[in-house]
Amino acid sequence: MNNNLHYMEIEKFKKLIKQNPFNDEIYYQLGCAYDRYALPELAIDAFLRVIELVPNDDCVLDYLGTLYNEVGKQSEAIKYHAAAIDNNPEESSYYYNLGNAYLDLGDYKLALQAYRKSISIDDQQADVFDNMGIALLELGETEAATLAFNQALTLDKQHGQARLRLADCLVRLKKLDSAIAQYKKIIKYTPGEHQAWLGLAFAQRDAGLLDAAMQTLSGALEKFPGDKFMHLHLAEIYQSKGMVNLAQVHFQQASL
Repeated sequence: MNNNLHYMEIEKFKKLIKQNPFNDEIYYQLGCAYDRYALPELAIDAFLRVIELVPNDDCVLDYLGTLYNEVGKQSEAIKYHAAAIDNNPEESSYYYNLGNAYLDLGDYKLALQAYRKSISIDDQQADVFDNMGIALLELGETEAATLAFNQALTLDKQHGQARLRLADCLVRLKKLDSAIAQYKKIIKYTPGEHQAWLGLAFAQRDAGLLDAAMQTLSGALEKFPGDKFMHLHLAEIYQSKGMVNLAQVHFQQASL
């Protein structure tokens, strides 16, 4: 939608509010419109007005929490997510959103608690297991994080970020063959995933598969020709194999 239509939609709701300033549904629609057009601060103002009119609307309270988290106000986000839970403690998504606010705040233990509560209500959400894995990783629980990412992939085989994080966990655990298999799956289905190419090359290198690592980096550079980091690591592998001329070419590319 272009800027003119965007303006017209918002102005329509503003006019309706002038006609009926105590209609919470109109404020809600205005907040949704602001959110659609990436104006979170204005969306927050509209939803706060909804809460003034309907204080216990758990859906709006949770929405406010998500918006506050988006603008980096995690303490406010936590307050509103907690209020949503107080009004509807059986909604799993509210605990997930609360966990996300704690995750962004860096409180990984409370994030983990919230994700576990979400799963206790509904254990079929791949994103919850994925974010649980992130919290576990931050807490140094790599094996448990691996299980969480695996469960996310059981629920959603196309969850690319969970697969990438799983592969990274497997590298940490020195399970290089398994990590390589996961990176290859990502590249097969998402060939533009830059981090997967690097992860695969490094896992192959660490496993002593230097020829495979060279092939991977060469293939990656066809997609990312200006990537100096890739040129540098390919040059280092060529140099380690005594292929001095090829190494020099890529060292030069890395220095451009």
